[in-house]
Parts: sequence; C-alpha cells; structure tokens
Amino acid sequence: MSKKINFDLELELEIRDRNGKIIHKETRKAESFVQNFLNFLAGCLAKQDRSPWDVNNVAQLISPYISPASGVDVEMEIMNVLAGDGEDAYGIVVGSGTTSPGATDYNLESKITHGVSSGQLQYGAVELEAFGLTDNTTYLQFKRVFTNGSGADVTVNEIGLIAKWYRKVGTDEQGPYYFLLIRDVLASSVIVPDGASLTVRYKLQTTT
Repeated sequence: MSKKINFDLELELEIRDRNGKIIHKETRKAESFVQNFLNFLAGCLAKQDRSPWDVNNVAQLISPYISPASGVDVEMEIMNVLAGDGEDAYGIVVGSGTTSPGATDYNLESKITHGVSSGQLQYGAVELEAFGLTDNTTYLQFKRVFTNGSGADVTVNEIGLIAKWYRKVGTDEQGPYYFLLIRDVLASSVIVPDGASLTVRYKLQTTT
C-alpha cells in the first residue's frame, strides 16, 4: 500500500506571451516550507510569543494573540499574504537566486523587484483563487500575476511566499514585519519574455 500524504504543497507556473497564448506551463511539488512557518503555527496554536526571523534576518518578538481587553482598539495581521498591486514586500514573490533552499532561509536570495526597469517585473495583486473540499481533500490556492514590461527577458529561478505581520493595541504599534514562509528553487530557469506574463499559483491541500 502506498503511503498517503496528508499535507501537500504544489507550485504551478504559467507563462503567456503578449497575445495571451500559453507558451509554458508546469506543475511541481513544492517542498520548501521554512522554519518561520512552524514558528507562526506554534504561536497561534499555543498562544505563545515567538521570535521568527524577518526578511532582514532580524528576530522579531511577536505575539500572535490578543488578551481580552474592554475598550481597547485592536488591529492585527498575523499571516497576511494578500499583497496588492505593485506591492513586492510580501505575498507571492519571485527572484533570480539559485542557492538550494534551507530551513533557516529568511528571504529570497535575490528578489526581483516591482517595476519596468531592466530585470524587474510588475507585481499584480495576490488573490485567494480557490478554497474548497473535493472528496476528502481540502485545498487552498493563492495566485499572483507578474508582467514583464522591462524591454528584455527576465529570468526567474526562485519563488517564495512572504507573510505580513502587524499589531496595534490602543497606541502600542508593532510592525509591519515581513516573514518568509516558503522558498522554492526551480530545477530549471523560467524565462519571461518582454511583454509576457508569469502566473504563479501555490496550492496547499490536506487529505483525510
């Protein structure tokens, strides 16, 4: 009997040329959650203060819970990945680095920034594209589109997912801080031609 995988992570890449025609598509198993991911889970599940490493490799003491307090205004983003248009600090991000992933990775090796200059890509908004249940599998899928307006090819070698953490209780404000949760390095480079778009999807699923 084959061993059932209870928790799975997939990465899908799709490139469309300037006319919208698909010129490359691949789906692969993503395997590179970093330690920050479990740091956040431990904090949420056990109501513990934790110290994950932000994208600047600085340990940030964070509290993933708020004790009940009457009359106190609270704002909090614990693991927000829904970055908006042009926002390259968090959400699904892409880079040109080729170093193999490690558990202590805190950022992409060489992130491709938002823009239309040489080597840049335009970051669209991150979407929660799908959430549902099929048979005994529950799935969650995020999507982001990157458009190349740089005037030349842009090479992508690494993909990541960065979460935003922010906390304000009354006048006490912390953050925003940004924490890498996933980093994958592709087996072969993906070339995004000028005028083309790259769509990246991360799909998390659990099977009972």
